[in-house]
Amino acid sequence: MSKTPELRLDRSRDFSEAHGERSPQDPHYRVYYFQDKLPFGADELLVADDGKKDSWTESVEREDGTTKIVRHWPLYDDKMRAILDKKLKKLSSQKRVVTKPQRAEADDDGDDQQLMFGPDEVNLSAWLKGEIDYEPNEIFAAVKKRYSVQYSRLREVVIELVEDQNLVPQAEVSPRLLALTNEPQHSSAAA
Repeated sequence: MSKTPELRLDRSRDFSEAHGERSPQDPHYRVYYFQDKLPFGADELLVADDGKKDSWTESVEREDGTTKIVRHWPLYDDKMRAILDKKLKKLSSQKRVVTKPQRAEADDDGDDQQLMFGPDEVNLSAWLKGEIDYEPNEIFAAVKKRYSVQYSRLREVVIELVEDQNLVPQAEVSPRLLALTNEPQHSSAAA
């Protein structure tokens, strides 16, 4: 089986939290968040498909000594598997997952370059952590859509997301992106 990219919860986009008590035998036990109808764990990584398609029952002993029959449902349904397949195919086809040393400073080929990922598909959290790479114009479009702020430099985006939005703790930011924040700011005539 080929190496598939890991999907990470993107805290810059809408997501929901999963609450409630679950037993360790329940496949939903590890689920803390949902985003795009997919389950994510406490580590903000996608919870793997349990491969089950039908529900099953289990006898659970209560504290008072009686037993209770509990029905467990599969973690994924066919719709969720289709959503996951679509996301993984798109990520794999773009070869954006960072597995080797990250590329040097992103090249700015211009604003008229075609976007491979739409603003809703860019995972800013994973990008900040250096787990996936996007073209600068894809980052700028995603930040503009989510935060209504227009940027033209990656340095400004990193400062906005880390220091102002607290999207990712500074200790978890990719060294390559963190180095951008230490560069001297270029002076410009217009503010």
